[in-house]
Amino acid sequence: ASYLFLLRWQGAAPAPGTYVYLDPLNAPVNRLLGLYGALIVLPTAGNTPYAGPPPRLQRLFDDLGTTAHFPGEPWITERTRVWQVHSVDSRWNALAAAGRTISAAALVADYRPDFFTLNGQSGYFASHNARNAPSGRVGQPFLIRITNTGLLAHSLHLHGNHFYLCAVDGVPQASVRNIDSWRIGPLERADWMIPLIRP
Repeated sequence: ASYLFLLRWQGAAPAPGTYVYLDPLNAPVNRLLGLYGALIVLPTAGNTPYAGPPPRLQRLFDDLGTTAHFPGEPWITERTRVWQVHSVDSRWNALAAAGRTISAAALVADYRPDFFTLNGQSGYFASHNARNAPSGRVGQPFLIRITNTGLLAHSLHLHGNHFYLCAVDGVPQASVRNIDSWRIGPLERADWMIPLIRP
């Protein structure tokens, strides 16, 4: 796993942010069969999950819980969720389970997913898992850290609140957009701040 290797051998974490670690062998086969994960790096100081965030992003975090528009509380690290979106083609998984060698070129050419997952679950189970949901009272903002470890893009939409796009592919955003959906492609990452304000 590339980021674990970095931590083990260089003795230092990468910049604060959201990362994907994966098995790079026979890419993308091993990743698509489930050898992946998320690595979260936090800064040592500050009230944001980023080191030296751009002024508008810093202002968003400063305003949470301190202004009329964002009543309640500031963001705290414990109000963070990780969403790993993935796609699964069960035909290829069955071949791997049977001990067959899988060609990366053949898999990519004939990849037809029949499951789309959030943190390893799909459908009812993903949407009703309390560990996935940003649940709290009005005024308790949540940060959602999203990674796409599959082979297809996912268009994610949030009901009830818009969110602020804080980081894309590890880059804290200078212009913080307030939106309600975001397309995340393969191996892309995004961080959303959900203010949990009254609609």
